[in-house]
Amino acid sequence: MLHSSLRGVSVTLAVGYVLVAAVDFFALAAAGPAVVAALSALLFAGLRFWLDYGRGIPARQSHPVAAGLALLLLLNGVVHLFVIPSPWQVGHVVVSLVGAGCLLLSARWLAAVVAGSITVWAAAAWFALPREEWIGVALVAWAASVVGLATHRARVSARREIETAERRNRAREHSTFDLLDTAIAVVDRYGNMLGASRAWQQSQELHLFGASQNGSKLNYLSVLDQAASDHVGEASDIAAGVRKVLSGKEHEFSYEYSHPATPEKRWFRLRAGRLKGVEKERILVAVSEITARKESERRAREY
Repeated sequence: MLHSSLRGVSVTLAVGYVLVAAVDFFALAAAGPAVVAALSALLFAGLRFWLDYGRGIPARQSHPVAAGLALLLLLNGVVHLFVIPSPWQVGHVVVSLVGAGCLLLSARWLAAVVAGSITVWAAAAWFALPREEWIGVALVAWAASVVGLATHRARVSARREIETAERRNRAREHSTFDLLDTAIAVVDRYGNMLGASRAWQQSQELHLFGASQNGSKLNYLSVLDQAASDHVGEASDIAAGVRKVLSGKEHEFSYEYSHPATPEKRWFRLRAGRLKGVEKERILVAVSEITARKESERRAREY
């Protein structure tokens, strides 16, 4: 949830701080804050570019990255406060605190961001603002912290409800898949395997090109990439086709291949696609054996 939110947040902040930089430079003639805001906008835009066209960010790194975004907003606020001493600069901290509550799902990371933001901002305001303005600024920062914490709690509660509903859906999916003889796996947009049918689990080493770990804890794309680097079968072609379906470039992908790890030559057909009733960020991968058909075709060609 947090990982997917970083895309929208990064581009929104990039646009916002381009405007801040323009106002600082042209309207307020504040070159220093304008440079900091412009560099921040470049970092936000770079993050979006990396998420879309680079290697992306592992899900476990999402919280540190989100905390870094909040602290970058705080840095902008401190710089603006010293160059343009005004209680209105507390707006940077408000966005940081409320945004952290909207983004972060970890209470530990949220507490770190709130504590760091309040401490740094209080120290900066102490030196940069007159005493009569401290109380108003402190009240605004406190209110932003409360809003951020309340938003965080609501977001975590909603996430738990979503996860509960997803577990129920997966249980229904698995019970349906287990009635079929075809090996089926559910893969999310990042390639993580969310579940597999009994037929897949019974021969998962065959479908995963030798990977013997629990299929539900594997990243299917990583398995295919590793097999491709080891020159195992036609894993690179399969990985490319699955990625096209995951990215939405193709609705369905079908591929026939012979498995190199079996004593006798066995043929399989892999299909990957989005089906009605399945979440848009997930696809189904189905593998069925077609050795008998291939043998029939071979005998027909010989005669």
